[in-house]
Amino acid sequence: MPAEVGKWTSTKIGRFISLLPEGKIFTTRDCVQYGTRDTVDQTLCRFVRRGRIRRLARGVFVKDRYCKYRYSNYDIAKAKAESFGRRIFEDASNIARERGFKGGKNDQTVFAIDGRSSSFKIGGTVIHLKEVPPRKRMLHGSHSGEAALTLWEFGRDSISNLAFKYATFDFSRIDLLEFRTKNIQWMPAWISDYIADRPWLPPDPVKWAIA
Repeated sequence: MPAEVGKWTSTKIGRFISLLPEGKIFTTRDCVQYGTRDTVDQTLCRFVRRGRIRRLARGVFVKDRYCKYRYSNYDIAKAKAESFGRRIFEDASNIARERGFKGGKNDQTVFAIDGRSSSFKIGGTVIHLKEVPPRKRMLHGSHSGEAALTLWEFGRDSISNLAFKYATFDFSRIDLLEFRTKNIQWMPAWISDYIADRPWLPPDPVKWAIA
């Protein structure tokens, strides 16, 4: 690498970092405009060794000279996914846990993504990004959509009136309407048929529990 090229890249990346607020996450892809990939990688490694930035995962860094900031696996995975123009979502299994359909704590090593499945490491922890089918993506981001994902995760053989009430126990009437009209088109047939074959009930104020 010619010295003048390395110096130019180092100056440009250094200026880019200096303009970032403290605690700001960035990725290698934010810096590739300043030189070849090898030159950029070497420059970032040098800044890490000097303590100017901190490496959170491969290709993911933060301006945190005094190690004051802590980041969740989700924060790091989100930055990595977005650097490739992708979005990540909460995995359906974790949504099901939050609604009481599964035991245990949320698994913060698995996230859904609107791209190909992949994995990377944060320290010694392997993070999995699971490809989500387009129909499931359409259900993310809304209260009623998450209920549909919960039923989907619970499985065809387990769907029942009790499971249905459990998934929708905290719904408002607006949520129920959206569930039946807006989101039903994205659900598998075994869920939409179940809804169509049964009378619609208002949400029950009692939180149902599955034995």
